[in-house]
Amino acid sequence: MQQAGYLLALDDFEDRPDWKPLIAKADFIKVDPLATTSEDQIRLAHTYLPLNVRMPAEKLETYDDFQRTRGLGYTSFQGYSFSKPEMLSRKDIPQN
Repeated sequence: MQQAGYLLALDDFEDRPDWKPLIAKADFIKVDPLATTSEDQIRLAHTYLPLNVRMPAEKLETYDDFQRTRGLGYTSFQGYSFSKPEMLSRKDIPQN
């Protein structure tokens, strides 16, 4: 498929034997932190990232979800947390 310019993403991925033939062809394995445990997310990252499969983390609801999955090696992210404004505190800078 890559020769034709297509990339294959496995969505709602479950690490089961019947997915193995697709994994060999996949460019992306999308991982849902709401549907997987932290242990599963770690195991998936350790298993598939070394195979050069890109692993987007989807449905990230909080900044902590983003930080945790980024720390595991996930490199692409999507979710509600990116559409919420973040409150920043600052000090006014004097004019002089």
